[in-house]
Amino acid sequence: MEAASTVRARLLASAEQLGIGSDLAGLIELYDGEDCAAVQARMAQLVTERLTTFQSGIVELIEQAAQLQSSTPGDQPGPREEVARVQGRIVEVGGEVGHDAMREARNVSA
Repeated sequence: MEAASTVRARLLASAEQLGIGSDLAGLIELYDGEDCAAVQARMAQLVTERLTTFQSGIVELIEQAAQLQSSTPGDQPGPREEVARVQGRIVEVGGEVGHDAMREARNVSA
């Protein structure tokens, strides 16, 4: 069985990777209380909050891209670069949510 300090270090590293390091003190407090279920529940809550934030950002970017696309006439040069930038950001944010956060959430709950 792993030493408590090793498990604690892994918990902190996982929280940082998930981008939920803002509540490290709360997670450590739960961990030190030896309530693994509470730690898992709190981490799941924090990951859900982070996903909600990312999803809201994605919706805003999609709306912005749609607005830009609808205002771009035919083949005239214009804000296409801006549309491409927004679409690139959507893909980037979606990748962060889809790959990192979900994979790590599964690893933490395992």
